[in-house]
Amino acid sequence: MSYAARLLKKNLGFTAIAILTLALGIGANTAIFSVVNTVLLRPLDFRNPSSLYILSGQNVKKGTNGTNLGYTYMESLRDRNTVFENFAVFAPDVFNLVGSDIPEQLQAVRVSSSFFDVLGVHPALGRGFLKPEDRQGAAPVIVLGHDLWMHRFGGDANIVGRSISLDGISYSVVGVLGSNLDTPFNNIDVWVPRPYEISFFPQERIQNGAGYLTAVARLKSSVPISQVQVELNSISKQYQRAFPSNSDADPDGTINVVTIGVFALGNIRTTLWVLLGAVGFVLLIACANVANLFLARASGRQKEIALRAALGASRFRLVRQFLTESVFLALIGGALGVCVASWGVYFLATARIVSLPRSQGISVDGRVLLFSLAVSFFAGILFGLAPAWRATKFNLVQALSEGSRGSSAGARLNRTGALLVIAEISLSVVLLAGAGLLLESFSRLLHVSLGFSPQNVLMFQMSLPNTKYSQPFQMADFHAQLRDRVAALPGVRSVATAVIVPPFGALFAPYLVEGMPPLPRGQRPLAMWNSISPSYFQTMGISLLRGRTFTDADREKSLGVVIISESLAKQYWSNEDPIGKHIQIARETTPSEIVGIVADIRNRGLNADISDELYTPLPQRPWSTMSVVVKTVGDPLQSVAAVRSVVSAQDRDQPMTQVQTMEQNISSSVAQQRLSAILLALFAGVALSLASIGIYGVTSYSVAQRKREIGIRVAMGAQPSDVLYLILGFGAKLAAIGLVVGLLAAVALMQLMKTLLFGVSATDPVTLTCVSVTLAVVTLLACYIPARRAMSVDPIVALRAE
Repeated sequence: MSYAARLLKKNLGFTAIAILTLALGIGANTAIFSVVNTVLLRPLDFRNPSSLYILSGQNVKKGTNGTNLGYTYMESLRDRNTVFENFAVFAPDVFNLVGSDIPEQLQAVRVSSSFFDVLGVHPALGRGFLKPEDRQGAAPVIVLGHDLWMHRFGGDANIVGRSISLDGISYSVVGVLGSNLDTPFNNIDVWVPRPYEISFFPQERIQNGAGYLTAVARLKSSVPISQVQVELNSISKQYQRAFPSNSDADPDGTINVVTIGVFALGNIRTTLWVLLGAVGFVLLIACANVANLFLARASGRQKEIALRAALGASRFRLVRQFLTESVFLALIGGALGVCVASWGVYFLATARIVSLPRSQGISVDGRVLLFSLAVSFFAGILFGLAPAWRATKFNLVQALSEGSRGSSAGARLNRTGALLVIAEISLSVVLLAGAGLLLESFSRLLHVSLGFSPQNVLMFQMSLPNTKYSQPFQMADFHAQLRDRVAALPGVRSVATAVIVPPFGALFAPYLVEGMPPLPRGQRPLAMWNSISPSYFQTMGISLLRGRTFTDADREKSLGVVIISESLAKQYWSNEDPIGKHIQIARETTPSEIVGIVADIRNRGLNADISDELYTPLPQRPWSTMSVVVKTVGDPLQSVAAVRSVVSAQDRDQPMTQVQTMEQNISSSVAQQRLSAILLALFAGVALSLASIGIYGVTSYSVAQRKREIGIRVAMGAQPSDVLYLILGFGAKLAAIGLVVGLLAAVALMQLMKTLLFGVSATDPVTLTCVSVTLAVVTLLACYIPARRAMSVDPIVALRAE
């Protein structure tokens, strides 16, 4: 080891380049592994999380998955199953907490009394819920989330037993969580029992099967998951036969059962595994580069190696010495790489390009350090083995007679270096192809036709408590007055309210088109439903294609009217005018008349297919939680303070939440795609840079080895252009072989990225062509400097040196 240290110290330039190259590769791997370790590999912070499963609805024919189910449906699953040892349901809700100058909206979850027992979580103060507290008429109780307890109540240890007023109802605090629950139950302020009292739906709709619940259940230890699916599907069929008129009684519906980890982490799993694979490629390229440095260095040590062999050193001992040097160098690079990773982890955890689940726990911990140590050791063996093996494979007599020239050994080492460069190019092609596809996909996502205009639009949410606005007309009147007051503000063009705003919609309603057979609600087709004010289309910039928009005359007791999207109109009335036709929506008994057709919009995310949409007037179907959109003349954020003052003047206890511009909302909807594209492009750029350095190094070494040959060629009349083509041809040959191998590998591996792409195929010919052209240009540029050096070779000097 000391000898290796002296050799590396003696060649500081070589050592510095090798360490920096390795630090980059190992640091990138350590940083991404830190994220993967925390987000994917570290078990969720529940008791035995591998036995926890999430239950929801799905319909393969309709392409729906993870849909919510009704309370009666969930009761059937809970009471009739024999595969779970414990079962609970949950649903999001909101409450308004008042009592200070600024009202606060709390994120709440309605849960079964068994919820905390199912997860294996116990409050740090007080207790969880008791079974009697789930019954109708029981005293209202809550469990506080840790963050709310700290920032609103100062971490008061005597909070248990106190009363808190939420939406005008006094709740007794029975427990406080010691920390926020792990995803998917993080960032929750309060937990409340009695999930059948959800504020979004009246009791009538809950009894008729309105879907709003998801279940979490703990599997019995002796039950295989295949038995779970069979039994739950059987219970599902029994429910559908018993309650055919309920809206969640879909005859084609089944129960979707996934582990809590899959439910919590979603598509980020694929993204992170792809990124980990990408930085693995970067490390391999870095190792190939350092291996080439060792090969070049080994050619100058041929006489030393031959002398040591002549003095009795075995080949094994010589190889061991080379590997000692390479591992020692890799460990130094790994130590520096950990510093690079620490910065990278900080960037990934704090950057606003994406909100990673469990990001607060991402750190370079003991497991990550062990990973970095293992990667460093593996890298040292990897880039040291080939140079060591090739450098110690020689004819002793020939090596000693060649002296310092080492021509035959140099040729062998140059061939090995060429193979390493081909490997670098192949790996770079795969990364470039992946980055190119993701960048093209992201570009198409950003330029996809939205169907609406997001510019100069401010949006925020308001949840009206049922205790204060219990009647539908009260909700409608509140929003009508608010729109009038906000519209009078300077710089405001128009104001509208809607249940949902794009690009994310979450409410679907069954419908029955005039002339269709009278199907039960569970068998009817679904369309996205939205309840809107008259100026919604104007504010959002959605085109009216035919008919009219809603007016103030479309009131609660007037005839039901509906506006449909273009896709829905084409589906049922492709050859006739839909205006004047009728549609029966959800549970209404009287069909609504179609009065208008509007353009399709991206209502389920920018990368999802457009869904059929039904729009109804707000007074006819008001909702407790509504979004307000404000079209302004200038920067929408400049109007926030004025709008907040209007809201406070109308109801001082009413908070505004999720205040942002529509452009910010759209930007956040593609945050995960942005993360994938940026990081993979970064890694591809690093890989291409390393590959170009490798091509330059091997070409330069080749020129040095062929200096005598080039001198002879020039002496025999070769022109400088001939020498240029000779050297460029050498680099082009390496690039061509690496390109072919890389493209074949890219075509195979890009199939794994299909779920990350939008509007572009995994084998897009334009992207692959651009990758090929880019690599060709980089190769020529990397070879040009050594080629220029070869063109200036003086044949007399070259031959005299030999």
